[in-house]
Amino acid sequence: MSTHTLLQENALVSDQHILQVSRRWAAGDSTTWYRRSKTLFEAARRLAEPFPEAYAVFQRDASGEEKLQAQEVLSVSSVHLMLCGLAVELLLKARLVEQGRPVLDGDEKMNFPFNQHDLERLAKEAKVPLTSEQCYLLRRLTAFSVWAGRYPIAKKAAAHLPVDIQGGGRGPINHVRSRDMEAVAALYSYIEDLPAGDFAATPSDRFLAPPGFMLGRRPPP
Repeated sequence: MSTHTLLQENALVSDQHILQVSRRWAAGDSTTWYRRSKTLFEAARRLAEPFPEAYAVFQRDASGEEKLQAQEVLSVSSVHLMLCGLAVELLLKARLVEQGRPVLDGDEKMNFPFNQHDLERLAKEAKVPLTSEQCYLLRRLTAFSVWAGRYPIAKKAAAHLPVDIQGGGRGPINHVRSRDMEAVAALYSYIEDLPAGDFAATPSDRFLAPPGFMLGRRPPP
């Protein structure tokens, strides 16, 4: 084997090692999960900024053109809830990391429950006490983040079956409500403010970053 080939192989091994170490560091630092969660939540918030005015159009004697414009604004509601669902998912996973749950196994695959997207189940694993109303909201957000905000149909037909709607009646799990923004913001703040959930103020130091790999970590004050 030539010296050039050996150097190439050593470089490849070195790159793989660096990638593995930096990936494990990022996975094991709750701050990286928390920061991505906040980014997703901010994107959702900005997308929803015109929603209140659009909903108000249907509460007054608006023209047909105004209603069409409002419908166009609200047409991205499912995407908004998808982003909200992803933000809550990463917030819960940040909490799990902070609690010491290992993200990756020896084969670099994600451990349970980091490979899950069921928000109600993740909240249970993260020891987040929930009301029935909060559980219902998490089930809806799960539907939007898994399929309703991304695809026209779910992977399984059963996902389209009517469910009991909070407040009475039955309907699809992926229905949209005018008060969704407030409800999601309240839920997010609730999880964020739990004693073990102040990730931005108390980043985990159990996993130290290798030199040159500050993957999203908040710089010290």
